[in-house]
Amino acid sequence: SGYPFQPDIYNGLYAAYEAVNSDKFNTTSLHQGAIKGLISLGPNIFITAGADGKIIKTDLNTDPPIVTTIDSHPYVFQCIALSQDKKLIAFGSEEGKLLIYDATSLKKIKELNA
Repeated sequence: SGYPFQPDIYNGLYAAYEAVNSDKFNTTSLHQGAIKGLISLGPNIFITAGADGKIIKTDLNTDPPIVTTIDSHPYVFQCIALSQDKKLIAFGSEEGKLLIYDATSLKKIKELNA
């Protein structure tokens, strides 16, 4: 029983863990309140969704890190997911909203009610 081991998921989680525990990430102000979800778009490039309704891209490849607010919503985000083909990012909110973004342009494609 249970789910099969998927090394890509665990390697991604470990990379995210290592990055967010770095001095660069810890000195970067991202969200007011909790970070509710985090995905990696590449080496040291992260998208976070927060309880403050913000979607933020953080590039830790530079010193200081480049922090860009992609969008801001009146929603409390609960989760974030990257599609298997890495072309779409989905954000789920406490209010029952599902927001779909293009993973390359980081532009919103669609907003749905759950």
